[in-house]
Order: sequence, then C-alpha cells, then structure tokens
Amino acid sequence: MSSRSPIRLSVAMITYNHEEFIEKALDSILMQNTNFDYEVVVGEDCSTDNTRDILIKYKQRYPEKFVLLLNEHNLGMHRNMDLVLKTCRGEYVAFLEGDDYWVSPRKLQKQVDLLDAHPECVLCAHNVSIVQDENISGKSFWCPADMAERLTIEDLLLDNLFPTCSVVIRTDLIRHLPDWINNLPMRDWPIYILALRHGNAIYINEVMGVYVIHRGGVWFGANQDWKELEKRLIPFYKAIYSHLDQKCQMIIDHIVRHKLFALSLGYENTGDMTEARRYAFESLVRHFITIADQRRFGRTGYDIPAIPDYM
Repeated sequence: MSSRSPIRLSVAMITYNHEEFIEKALDSILMQNTNFDYEVVVGEDCSTDNTRDILIKYKQRYPEKFVLLLNEHNLGMHRNMDLVLKTCRGEYVAFLEGDDYWVSPRKLQKQVDLLDAHPECVLCAHNVSIVQDENISGKSFWCPADMAERLTIEDLLLDNLFPTCSVVIRTDLIRHLPDWINNLPMRDWPIYILALRHGNAIYINEVMGVYVIHRGGVWFGANQDWKELEKRLIPFYKAIYSHLDQKCQMIIDHIVRHKLFALSLGYENTGDMTEARRYAFESLVRHFITIADQRRFGRTGYDIPAIPDYM
C-alpha cells in the first residue's frame, strides 16, 4: 500500500486481554480482498496478557497496514474507541473488536461497493454467527432470517439489529460523537441510531463474521439475568430520547413503558414486591405523561411498530 494512496476504509479495533483471540481477528482482516487501500487502527488498552506483544509482531510484519495506539494506562473501552475513531483516516470505518473475526474475504469490498452505489444509506451490515467460547456446535445467528434489506432508524430503536463486527459506516457521521454516549453501557447501538437520522441502512443477508461470547466479554455477565439487561437498556433510551424526532420519541415511550411493566412482572414472579411495585408505578407514570404529551403536541396518527415478543 502506497503512503500516498487515499485510504478508503479504516478498520477500527479496540482490544484488551484478547491474547486467545486476537490473531484470528487480525488474520481475518489481512485476508480481505479489496480493490482499495485500507488501514487497521488498533487501540490496545494496557492488556495484562500477551495481546500487546502479538500486535507489535503484526505491526513489524505489516508496517504500512497497522496503526497501533499503545495506551500508557487503561482508558476503558469508550475512551479507547474515541481515540481510535479520531485516528481513522478512511472514508468508511469498519468495526472489529479483538475477540471477534470475519469469515468472508470479500466482506469489506461488498460493503464499500454497496455504500458507494447508495449514497442515501449511511451504513451497511450483515449477519454473523454467535459462538459460545468457540463451541461451533452451539452456534446461532444474530439476525432473523426475514430481516429486510433496507432498515430505518425506527427499526433500530426496537433492537440492536447490527452486531459490531458486521458494520461499515460513513466516517463523517462518527468523527464527533456527543459526550453522553460514553455514559451508556453500550456504544455501538446509539452510534447506529444517531447515524440513521441521516439515512437508511443496507443489510446483506450473508454470514460474514463471528461474534464470540466468552467469560472475558463485556456482556457475558449481563446476559445471564434478563432483568439486569433490561435495567441497563432503560437509561440508554432515556439518554437518546431528546436527540430524536417526535415519531422516534413516540416509539421510545412505547418501548420503555413495555420494559418497565415487564420488569414489574418479573420481580413479582420472584416475590420481590418492593421492586415490582416500583417498576409498575414508573410504567404507569410514563403512560400518563405520554398521553398528556401526545395531546399537548398533537402527536397522533403515527404507526408505532409492535414490540417483539423477546423484549
């Protein structure tokens, strides 16, 4: 890759204690067959294992391909990603964390070609396999079989339909992210939603990556108790609410009321009536506030999508 050639795409990677996985992730980037130049920007967050040493070896082998950000102290995943994104030079950014990997050598080319052909779309994503501790026999898929080829912000409000390792996004939309995103338990989902204020998403119904669930992963513990996961999502919806239009706010009102009521029933079923009453009251209050808000601003007639059963 010539240093004078424009960088069409940057692969943004954050990694911490991924010694067991990082080589597979890096090799899956290097196998990409593209007709454009790309760079790999890696934020290594002071791992306590051999992750950093492995990255340095890859940098020595491919000096023009890798940009290593070797943090002097642990920044945490949000600040680490901030630094990585500010360093990316490409027109597009593809995300890949150090414990996931890609399985198609044409992944990046297909996504860039689609975004080039559809300037009205802001990001492109695809399906991925979900693997539990590399247990291939127990793998499943992230996206439903009937997912549409074009998706809107309203679709993304219902659920995070795009696994991080599947997304290629226009860089200009994520160069200057609001500080409040760093206070949320997740970062990728609000980024997608904010980007989709400016266009739609393209979905490729093809498995081109693998999302690995393991004990060192960020969401491993949270996935064990649905109530804890739901409680982490409610602040996300409340934080993003004021940054969206009225139709999206109506959808969020609908979702949060549903989640609060589901939490009330969940705690009632476990015999914790204090928490059950608290969430029932919050759900009821939000219901009446929403009705008053609709009447005040005349926000009626919107076609609010149905809440999926798994929510």
